[in-house]
Amino acid sequence: MKRKLQIIIIFTMLALSGEPLLAQYQSTTQSLVRQEFFNPAYNSFKDYYSFSTLSRWQWADVAYSPKTYAFNAYVPIKNSAFGIGPTIIKENVGLRDIVTIYGSASHNVRLTKKSFLAFGLGIGLETSSYDREELRTYLGADFFGVDYSQLDPAISIGVMYLSAKYFAGLSTNTVFRSNSNGNTLPGFDFSAGAMYSLNDNLAFKPCVVLKYYKEGNVPADGLYRATKYGEIIADVSANFYINNSIWFGTSHRFTQAQTFSVDLKVLKDISFGYTFEWGIGEGLNQYSSHGIRLALDLEMKSSKKKKFRGSFIRNRKPILYL
Repeated sequence: MKRKLQIIIIFTMLALSGEPLLAQYQSTTQSLVRQEFFNPAYNSFKDYYSFSTLSRWQWADVAYSPKTYAFNAYVPIKNSAFGIGPTIIKENVGLRDIVTIYGSASHNVRLTKKSFLAFGLGIGLETSSYDREELRTYLGADFFGVDYSQLDPAISIGVMYLSAKYFAGLSTNTVFRSNSNGNTLPGFDFSAGAMYSLNDNLAFKPCVVLKYYKEGNVPADGLYRATKYGEIIADVSANFYINNSIWFGTSHRFTQAQTFSVDLKVLKDISFGYTFEWGIGEGLNQYSSHGIRLALDLEMKSSKKKKFRGSFIRNRKPILYL
């Protein structure tokens, strides 16, 4: 147990490490497709302790490109389909450093013998701060009305359906901005997919993720904060699962990137993944991105697992893993 605790501490430190960089746009979070980082209902289907980290380097060939670090943990509560855990997302975007922290709870109910519906709620805060020393403006620009440091409440709500072969989820993530416009910035995420067993050692999983977010920006004169609706981000993927230990596949993010990924179970409880996003769009989306993932999954003791009344679908991990 002491060894496992040390591993957990290392994972947490990896998730929160990293030097801030400068970039141009706030658009990294919208590209995350790992369910545990944006749908609080997702973890409810796990009857094991889960610790996940993710880091993403966007537009790697661009100087001062955005970076994202994320950490999620889940602890199922004994004798229930209920669990809790934190989610932490740190983004270095432009001159802004953004940290969002949620405390989440999730629960699922049985619909039929092999289907379940889960609900999740995350409540937290977002901090946003600018590096004033690095600000460069046009002659005569006035940034008097700009908040260089800001703390706002945030909420995440999710629902997810899971059966032996299919899943679908919908979530919304909202930061209640206290800026001069008084606008909130809600985001919506939808995911759906299926799992097909091709033979005893090979499974196929198609999936689609749709993300829709408002975007906020401060123009050069600093006098007016504009909020606009961004384009819907659509990510369609096809993945294969080999011998219960290797994931590989590709996904297409329309007008942005073609993604290639591989995930390996390197130890009994630990898996490692790498993603390469080949930029196929215009402007900054012509540049490629990189992402790595580490996951630690600790099974419950047999005595606890027998009493676990949450959802249980045989070989459920391939269905959940995205």
